Amino acid sequence: MLNSVPPARKISPSLSFEQSFTCAEKAFSRIPRYIQFMNRFPPTAHHIISSPQYGSDPVTFTTAAFNQLRLHQLDADMFPIPHYTLGTNKELASKIAITLSLLAPLTDLVVEAIPDLPANCFVMEPSLRMSVRPAGAPETGRLPAERKDFFHPAHTNLDSPELLLLSPSILQKFADIRSKVDELAQAKTQISKGAEVVVLPLGTASAVPTSSRNVSSTLVRIPFRGSILLDAGEGTYGQLARHFGPGVGDVLRDLRCIFVSHIHGDHHTGVARILAKRRQLDPPATQPLYLVSIHKLHLYLRELAEIEDLGLDDPSGSGVVTVISDALHIKQSGDYVYHGMWRIEGAEPWTDYQRSSAAGMRLCIALGLQSFNTIDVFHQVKCYGVSIRHQDGWSIVFSADTLPTQSLVRGGQGATLLIHEATMGDDEETMARAKSHSTIGQAIEMGRKMNAENVLLTHFSARYPRMPPSVGIARPTGDAGGARDPVVALAFDHANLTLGSMWKLNMYLPAIQQTFADTSDEEDEEERKAALAAVP
Repeated sequence: MLNSVPPARKISPSLSFEQSFTCAEKAFSRIPRYIQFMNRFPPTAHHIISSPQYGSDPVTFTTAAFNQLRLHQLDADMFPIPHYTLGTNKELASKIAITLSLLAPLTDLVVEAIPDLPANCFVMEPSLRMSVRPAGAPETGRLPAERKDFFHPAHTNLDSPELLLLSPSILQKFADIRSKVDELAQAKTQISKGAEVVVLPLGTASAVPTSSRNVSSTLVRIPFRGSILLDAGEGTYGQLARHFGPGVGDVLRDLRCIFVSHIHGDHHTGVARILAKRRQLDPPATQPLYLVSIHKLHLYLRELAEIEDLGLDDPSGSGVVTVISDALHIKQSGDYVYHGMWRIEGAEPWTDYQRSSAAGMRLCIALGLQSFNTIDVFHQVKCYGVSIRHQDGWSIVFSADTLPTQSLVRGGQGATLLIHEATMGDDEETMARAKSHSTIGQAIEMGRKMNAENVLLTHFSARYPRMPPSVGIARPTGDAGGARDPVVALAFDHANLTLGSMWKLNMYLPAIQQTFADTSDEEDEEERKAALAAVP
């Protein structure tokens, strides 16, 4: 913490460290005491500085970004390019100019001399290697994984289409499907309810991140009302920052609800980071954020809040409001109220059922909802799905992690969109049952039974690094399901979807599948094995 730096007179003049690390979100060069502190190190010391104010921000998960860049050629609106920077945001203070070769030959990261900072300053970047014993200067050089970075060269040289690794046949297929989609779009005469509601998958993998998919999270943006985040696995804030760039602060201000289905890490370990970042906003958020989850998740966050400000129970009215999932249960029967776990898990005010129920009503008013109900589903731990019904007539049902369950069918009847986990392929039904998950076919069948108009499949196993097994033939009419089969789409990280565009993604699937098939190699198999080894 820069603010905790002691006065220079209290710093030992004989610091003998060979390396120092500075982590700062603000311009540390404006704090004279810190500059004095750095100059107390011996001249041979190496100073490694990590700061968004000074360092570059290249894409780390380049495989996912390269996939996105290629699909950008199919539909630029649906598959936007992630935000990144290859140069410095500001010049770093140093007595010597430093050139880092991390991004070579794409660009040289050069920082110019500014007085008073010691020599041997280095910007922390991916692949900066530091030797502690024996001590030595940091070295740069691309790691094996980075030598396979196709994204940055392709995006910085768009006049060289061959870098996209798209065959002429794929490009022609893209053009043909775009033409057909445009033709059908012009022929559509009726706008469906909630057509402009945005559904943005931020993480579509299960258990562990892969090179192409982050773990579970989906952002639902309701025009003129606010947003709902459905689960937030590790790295969710990073996904938001990559997608929205400088506008990520506005997205956090617009966030009205986070729903966390259960306590498994791939669904909740990104929540605290989002709350902390929201708390740091300047200007701050002006509306409350309703956090709907089970008791254990709230308890964990409250313990964490003792060492980091997460904005819980902020008296200003714009902080985080605790809502226990049980209080919003779709049954709301007397037996459930009086015998539910909430009664025996604590006596603190935030555990009160009526308090959570009242907060749920305020949440509905804020977002213009008719109802926001949790639905018990069948998983290895206590887990809830959710049914979100809007006053305008559209509805979204989120399954969370579950075996096929009739309770979800009953609670989500007639949904405009069912977001359902599809962890396993249909050939892995036995394993899916053992792990309390659903297969792709089972998820689609749930949509049929629910009479859902659209089904968005997500939460794919690491067995499928890029593309899960085929879900069938695209429906050429682009009409909503009704009494017929629902429109089925596969979720991809950072895909800009709306309730009214699911049919487009459905039609794109054959081309997308062929695109990934053309570039799959032994690396996919290696990643699949490594990811599966990390899953318990």
